[in-house]
Amino acid sequence: MNGQVRPPLITDASRWRWLVVEYPEYLSVHTMRQKRPQRYFLQLDSNRKRLVLTKAKDPKSRSVLSYQQPGPELLTVTGAIDGQKITVLLHRVDESKFQLLSRGFHWISEWPFNR
Repeated sequence: MNGQVRPPLITDASRWRWLVVEYPEYLSVHTMRQKRPQRYFLQLDSNRKRLVLTKAKDPKSRSVLSYQQPGPELLTVTGAIDGQKITVLLHRVDESKFQLLSRGFHWISEWPFNR
């Protein structure tokens, strides 16, 4: 952020934890400490490798980010968002490992699922 590398601390309130693309034109950014994600409308320009983000709650805010895909499971995003210059390296998470998909859905749980 702003040219400085930040360690991956769970106490860092502004560090991204997840970037979730929920629909082709909608994504959310979950930070380490935020209870609710920041939601954005997404315009993808794959020819210019740009992401144009507009806050769902503030349609006047607009951020233009560029991206590169250095590998099949990696994405690097750079640009300015909320007045901060960022460079983010994202790793794709295998959806089949999510608990709802790996454990299955149960309408009734006879015993609680404790980890």
